[in-house]
Amino acid sequence: MLNYALNTLNASTNQLIIPKGSGLLSFRQAGTQAPFQDIHPQTTFSENPDKNLLEWSWHKDLEVRLEIHTLGPWFFLLGPVFAEISISQSVEISNDFWEKIVSLKPIALQMEWRKLSDQDLTELSRIDTIKTLKVHWCTFNGSLDFIKGLPLRSFEVWGCNLTSIDALENLSKLHSLKLCANSLTGEKLSQIRLSSSLQYLWLWQNPITDDGLKALSKCTNLRLLEMPQTSIEGWGLAPLVKMNEIRHLSFEQTPLENAALSFLNPMPHLKHLNIRGTKITSERVNIWLAERPYSQIEIQHI
Repeated sequence: MLNYALNTLNASTNQLIIPKGSGLLSFRQAGTQAPFQDIHPQTTFSENPDKNLLEWSWHKDLEVRLEIHTLGPWFFLLGPVFAEISISQSVEISNDFWEKIVSLKPIALQMEWRKLSDQDLTELSRIDTIKTLKVHWCTFNGSLDFIKGLPLRSFEVWGCNLTSIDALENLSKLHSLKLCANSLTGEKLSQIRLSSSLQYLWLWQNPITDDGLKALSKCTNLRLLEMPQTSIEGWGLAPLVKMNEIRHLSFEQTPLENAALSFLNPMPHLKHLNIRGTKITSERVNIWLAERPYSQIEIQHI
């Protein structure tokens, strides 16, 4: 059955037959940042129950993502088709696994619920084509040194304990960064300076205090900043004063004080502010809104 599937990939007509249960395909329009969809109007799908095979075909203008459920030899012939590869918890890594991954030249890679050895991280650092890397709920040594030489534009680390983040300073082309639930403190964050190329930043569920905001002193092009469930009080918000491009701010469920609103001017493009669950009073919000010379914004409060 696997040999049969091996021979079905047709890059020119975008057709593929794979063993049922071995992986999941999803699609999106090429060149966009839209989410991948399991069902897309420009795809067709059929099942061959006798041979336990799934047959897919898709329009040439679509990008395809593969989520691997069972690692089969067929997978390693499919690389040129895929914009993103996701490696789930159940996939067993063979001795030549990373060599084959590198040869596929993926643009995006996602790792979930895995234990990554130092050797795994070394192999990850060799994928010099990768622009998007997502590491979710994985266990590793906590150092981000393995990303130093990668041309990343988007980087996510969810639910992983981080001990060293200095390598983030090497990502001069980084556009989007998510560091969430990493036990990241304000002291640790304050020791680095994130790139001015950064436009989208999420720092959820970390014990970050105001001193950690020093890391944002170069981030004058930020459009989105979310720091819910952190320890931000507001006295260290000075780096935000220069963020004239910001559209979206969230400090939900933080001990943010009334004085913090003084730092959120001018911010002429600010459209959405979430201060729900903070110490900021309704009276202070009304005064701040009355003093703003710009158009009304959407505020989530109380």
